Amino acid sequence: MKLLNEKRFPILNAFLKILKVFLVLALVAYVVSYLVLSRRGMDEATKHKFIAYFFVSPKGYSDKDLSLHYKLVRFYSPLIAVDDLLGTRPPPCTGVTLRLGEPEVEEPLSDGPEKEENGQ
Repeated sequence: MKLLNEKRFPILNAFLKILKVFLVLALVAYVVSYLVLSRRGMDEATKHKFIAYFFVSPKGYSDKDLSLHYKLVRFYSPLIAVDDLLGTRPPPCTGVTLRLGEPEVEEPLSDGPEKEENGQ
């Protein structure tokens, strides 16, 4: 389908061809990067018996790693939806609470309301 006369607008037609090639390459890079990151995460999740995977391996489970993971979940959300329709499991992790299992600092127990030391 030719929208523009190639003889009248040769530079514009060349630009549109380059733009089409660029868009196709960007789409291929988007899909391939999703496949690489998600399949690596799925393999790691299966290995550790997790119910969800991470795009970024949470080494030490820092907030920085999780922030990047959540950004990638939003970025790849169209492909995640397609993957979900195809029945690929496990899904990506969409929420985690860090430090949930860390022990709390124990306060010494008191015998009741504190009594004033003035003898009252």
